Amino acid sequence: MEVLRASGLSKIYGGKAGKLATQALDNVSFKIDKGEFIGIMGPSGSGKTTLLNLLSTIDKPTTGHVLIAGDDIAQLKGEKLAAFRRRELGFIFQDFNLLDTLTIEENILLPLVIDRVPLKVMQAKLQTVSTGLGITDILNKYPYEVSGGQQQRAAAARAIIHDPTLVLADEPTGNLDSKSAKDLMESLQRLNNNNQTTILMVTHDPFAASYCRRILFIRDGKIYTEIHSGDNRQTFFQQILDVLSMLGGNFNDLNSHRR
Repeated sequence: MEVLRASGLSKIYGGKAGKLATQALDNVSFKIDKGEFIGIMGPSGSGKTTLLNLLSTIDKPTTGHVLIAGDDIAQLKGEKLAAFRRRELGFIFQDFNLLDTLTIEENILLPLVIDRVPLKVMQAKLQTVSTGLGITDILNKYPYEVSGGQQQRAAAARAIIHDPTLVLADEPTGNLDSKSAKDLMESLQRLNNNNQTTILMVTHDPFAASYCRRILFIRDGKIYTEIHSGDNRQTFFQQILDVLSMLGGNFNDLNSHRR
């Protein structure tokens, strides 16, 4: 089943009041099926962030369309857009974005509280996601009382607890050490394998990307190529490094030693 379709996406900034126009994206098209785990990679300035902003409804394309669960998201406005974003999308950010005044449990449950889900349903969902992400022992703690890796897994739990159509992850390992990054990516991989959770992740990190099933590489606002994982993650990791070396540009090479 098709979850997302991007057709002819272009984004141009500027071009008015004497400002030079900058084309951040140029005719990008691809689709995502249910249960895929897709990575988006490319040099700094390649258009990754712009693409994520269009897919997450933060920005609108200059031309082209994004359909998620059959809805053209550019046509949604006001309360309909807010409801769509809340129910159909899950977000994992580099900086966790947890509220320090709430416990880990309360942070995770926020999407369900906003939608007034019955308490019994909330508790059942909390048990499922916290067990899957290995954070049942920190639910009563506050974000500042746990590690960065645990905070990011809590953020992942919050992103999936309402069973969104698509989870969007923006550099989720960017603020994590090697062990925490490994724990997070293994957790996301289990969610993808066991629950068929559909994930799109923008990352500079070849190690994180090696957990994906498919990677789209972007250069100069266009899709450069894509590669698919096989049975061996180490081989896929090397393929990722090979493509990145051909692309050039600035990458976070500090992460490339991870295995």
